[in-house]
Amino acid sequence: MTLKFWVGYTSNNMKAILFSFAFATLLCFASNAQTYQEQFDTKMDNNDTVGMYPLIIDWRKNEPNNPETEVAIFNYFAMRAFTEIVTLNSTPPEDGSESLEMVDSLGNVTGYLYGTPTVNDSLIQLSVKCINQGIAKYPNRLDLRLGKIYVLRESQHWDWMEEEIVSTLKQGQANKNSWYWMKNEPVEDDLNFLNSSLQEHFYVLFESGLPYGYEIIERCSKIMLEQDDANVITLSNVATCKMMKEEYAEALTYINKAYSINANDEIIINNAGFCHWKLGHPEDAKRYYVKALEMAKDNAGAIEYYQGQIDIMNKAIENR
Repeated sequence: MTLKFWVGYTSNNMKAILFSFAFATLLCFASNAQTYQEQFDTKMDNNDTVGMYPLIIDWRKNEPNNPETEVAIFNYFAMRAFTEIVTLNSTPPEDGSESLEMVDSLGNVTGYLYGTPTVNDSLIQLSVKCINQGIAKYPNRLDLRLGKIYVLRESQHWDWMEEEIVSTLKQGQANKNSWYWMKNEPVEDDLNFLNSSLQEHFYVLFESGLPYGYEIIERCSKIMLEQDDANVITLSNVATCKMMKEEYAEALTYINKAYSINANDEIIINNAGFCHWKLGHPEDAKRYYVKALEMAKDNAGAIEYYQGQIDIMNKAIENR
């Protein structure tokens, strides 16, 4: 089965390569005149978790109504939760990650030194408890919510992640997607920013291979459609989930709506062809694959795939 999933429209703030980098982009603090803020930024950059805690205690004591302290305490526990254990093994890492070769005096490799990421679940739960308090006090601070979702994703607390996504979407309905970011600055293009941020999480969930991952994506996407029923990306998400469950007729209803909005999107066209093929409509499937082939241009891999699908449809039509 060849299905395509939306990955292109994502928020730059959610592109996490390393844990520390993700927090620097997602929940970092803009430079400002606050001494506590600057001190915390420095300690965070230096991964100085020992010095963070007393600073946060003093900060919260002197600025009890500053929402940035909620982010700080959350980051403190989350940073401590994600650690790396250094491992010396006779074989390199199975996942192909970088390692340091250990060699003897003759130049023979005797072992491999590499880091193994670990997660302290107790600290994850503590960080979530802290950020929940912040969200309760500042329900329209989107950075708090997206930071929580990110940590739950990285720690693979999928159920909690879904709960927060749903809670965020419901709050968006209540506040008409009037969101705020760090320093209580308004979020520009609120709904599109939220949708694109969540899309990054959906893609990770899609790639995880989690048996019920598609159900999470589908449930969340349907809530998103309540606010924006013409969102092609979200329509395609639901269709993809339906296709993975082999519910092709239902998938096609979402694909047809997406196609009526954007008839020149290759993902929509490909998935329309696939659904028609599975539903026993080779003529319709061929029509979509021909259009996709015309759009492939110089993409050799796509041209080969679409031509192959057209050949299959032609044989199915001939054998009727």
